[in-house]
Amino acid sequence: DPHIGFAMEFIRADMIARYKKIQGFDVFFNTGTDEHGLKIFKKAEERGISPQEYVDEYADKFKALIPLLGISPDVVFTRTTDEHHIKSAQYPELQFDPLLVVLHDLYPTVVFVQPNLH
Repeated sequence: DPHIGFAMEFIRADMIARYKKIQGFDVFFNTGTDEHGLKIFKKAEERGISPQEYVDEYADKFKALIPLLGISPDVVFTRTTDEHHIKSAQYPELQFDPLLVVLHDLYPTVVFVQPNLH
């Protein structure tokens, strides 16, 4: 279930997005749920439901926080099981900036440039 830490993260991100909009930046405010993993599979199995049914129930709870917390209505709520997310994660011809590739080689972090497939 959503907890106070998630709410605080959501509110802070909304504050930054609003501030940047006031400064004239073109802001794309995105949040959502990561709906993959062994924990999800096991919890769904314990309840005798499919992993998709399990995550559907929880995603609705997280999404319901948007109006409850007064979050900007233009926030984009994405689930990792959404068709557009699945499509973009499998996009075969990603174009990387050479600098990002070099940075990726120097630092053990994942650098991913997601194409706009909405």
